[in-house]
Order: sequence, then structure tokens, then C-alpha cells
Amino acid sequence: QESMELFNLYALFYSRGASLVNAIRIEDEEVTTVNPVLSWISRVLPDETHSVHGPRPVRNHFLKGILSGDALTAFHLTSTPDFNALTPIAIEAKYSLVDFNHVLSQFINQLSLSTGEHTRWDHGYGRFCTWNKFRLQLHSAFQPRVIMPSRVIQAYPPSDAFPLGNCDTVLINVTGDDGQSSNRVAQVRLIFQPKIPRASDLVLPMYLSSPLLYVQFFHFVANPSDRPELAMWTVERTYMIDQRGRRCRCGGVVSLTDVTHAVELIPEYGNKVDERISSATSSESYDRFFLNSFADKESYHTFSTEFA
Repeated sequence: QESMELFNLYALFYSRGASLVNAIRIEDEEVTTVNPVLSWISRVLPDETHSVHGPRPVRNHFLKGILSGDALTAFHLTSTPDFNALTPIAIEAKYSLVDFNHVLSQFINQLSLSTGEHTRWDHGYGRFCTWNKFRLQLHSAFQPRVIMPSRVIQAYPPSDAFPLGNCDTVLINVTGDDGQSSNRVAQVRLIFQPKIPRASDLVLPMYLSSPLLYVQFFHFVANPSDRPELAMWTVERTYMIDQRGRRCRCGGVVSLTDVTHAVELIPEYGNKVDERISSATSSESYDRFFLNSFADKESYHTFSTEFA
């Protein structure tokens, strides 16, 4: 559908002899929402605005959504989760996350030490709400007053249509043991939040009171200058050896608000693509990917300036 919309947009501009360069206009400083496609057409071909059916109006999640610590990113989750009371064992089975309980335990121990907030809640016997997607919204990198359309970040469990799951990748801001923050690419495998029974007087610490993500990490193996013909970063999945001596993907739990951008990865297919791989399994069948900095103007700006 997106490709068809882009083709129709191109055909409209080409047929009218209009420029294909979407020049940025400097306007007033009032914060506003905008549909970039309709805004462009209304400026260049105002008589054709009625003929273009763009996406639904931009919803401003900065008004009622979850905000990052610097208030530069807004997040939205539906009030009703997709699953309302899953046990850790049920999560591990449904989402194929064999180390979920162990990784969550590490997260709690680490935050308990760093914040001084301790909890009597036993996650091993807890219940969790889970969601299959959330929305992420940013201000434009070019015009900070403009609020961009939100991006959907998916984290669907394995199914008949997607036997290995349908999970998107994001850029997250992580703080190392040395206190320094850095950007890491990660795939969102689970969106969850602990659920406390209404009759309980237990109060969770702050780091467990907001939505969390179970993610699987990538690490950088090449920068754009290493492959100038591509001019893209290259990442690989990060693996580790678990307690049973098995090689598995390196996972971790982070706060939802640690996410800074949605990113698009392109598998490094090699000389020949395995015919058994489909669009539903390609992102789970390869370990090395190109970080697509050309997905849109906002992504290009991110990876060309503030990133790395």
C-alpha cells in the first residue's frame, strides 16, 4: 500500500510538471502536527489536494502519551493489552523467549542497586500484561515545531503467518557500567508491564511501574566509510552462551522510554538468497544487516549527525 501511495504521488507531480524536491519552508515557531504528503501537495499543487487520500490525521501523542525523560519522544500504548495476565512461563513459551525470567531478574537486581529502590514483588510468580505493538512519535529533526506522524513498532509472537515472530527494530539509548550513554540497535521481542492484583497493597518501584521491553541486541561491525558504495552502517546480532552452555541471542530488559528512533534493517543476503526464506522469515534468518539510513529524510539526518 505504501509503495502504491508513493507511485501515485510521483505520477501526480510528474503529470503536472511539478518539482520532485520537497523544499523545507521556514514558518512560525508554533508547535503543530502535519501530514507531510498533504502539506507538500497543498503548497505545490493546491488544486489537487482533494484528489490525494493520505493517511489518517496525525495524532499528537505528546499531549496524553508516555514521554521520554527529555520529553523529545512520545509513546502510545492501548489501554487494553493484548494479553492481560501471562505468567513468566507462559511468556517464554508464547514468545519463544527462553531466558525472559533470567533477564528480567538481572534487570531488577541492577536497577535495585543503582536506584536504591527494592521490592518484595517476586517476578517469578508474577503476572504480566503484554502488548503486540506501540507507537513512537518524534518532532521533526528539520523543524522542531512540527510533530511527525507516529511510527508503529511491532512485537508479535510467532504465528502461522510469521512462524518466527514479527518484530521491529529500534535505536535505544543505554547507559553502560561506566555511566556513559550510547546508542544500540535492538529488536523488540516483547512489550510488557507487571500486573499487581487490585487487592494487593504492594507498591512497585519506579523502574517496574512503567512499560518495559524485552529486546535482543545487535552490535556494529562496519561503518559507512568501510563500504563507501553503500554508505550504511553494518550490524550483527549479538550472541552469548547461556547457563546451559547453549549459544543464544543476547537479550535484555529496558524501559520503553529508552527507545529513541525506529530503524530499518536490510539483511545482508550474500551472493544467493536461500529459496526457503520468505518475507515473513527473512529478518530472523540472517545475522548481519545493513542499517538503512536512507529510509526517509528524518532517518538520514539522525544517522548523519547525532548518531554515533
